[in-house]
Amino acid sequence: MVRIGAVLYLSVTSTEGLGNQSGEHTSRLNPWRHSMANDKILIVDDEEVILMLYKEELEEEGYDVVTTSTGLGLLEKIETEKPKVVVLDIKMAEYNGLDLLQDIRKSYYNIPVILCSAYSSFKGDLKSIAADYYVVKSSDLTELKQKVKMALEASRPSD
Repeated sequence: MVRIGAVLYLSVTSTEGLGNQSGEHTSRLNPWRHSMANDKILIVDDEEVILMLYKEELEEEGYDVVTTSTGLGLLEKIETEKPKVVVLDIKMAEYNGLDLLQDIRKSYYNIPVILCSAYSSFKGDLKSIAADYYVVKSSDLTELKQKVKMALEASRPSD
């Protein structure tokens, strides 16, 4: 097994089921995580490093990840991408994440939103209660991954 960046390449003796008829790989997703293959996560953050880190880590978990560095056109992006979860930064240069959260709730009240901030003080803001989860930014993304999983599980219809 060799890890290069966010992509995990497996050494296998049989290629059955790994590619199409021409032998090309049809997916970068971990084959043992097919249940997540349709779980699209939208990350909204104005810091390019955060976007790259979150995208790489969540793709490694098997999610389909799209990103945007601005709140401009966010509702249209949600409409076209149809994410199952939105991870939203609160403090962005051009947009207030809490105001964007209110906009999301007006049109897409059923999409789970995870607020992210470097500051825990935003938890007390009344606008933040519209979020499903709140995560303080950290280099350890364990909590974010847990909240994404929880948000997806809670939003799935029960059998």
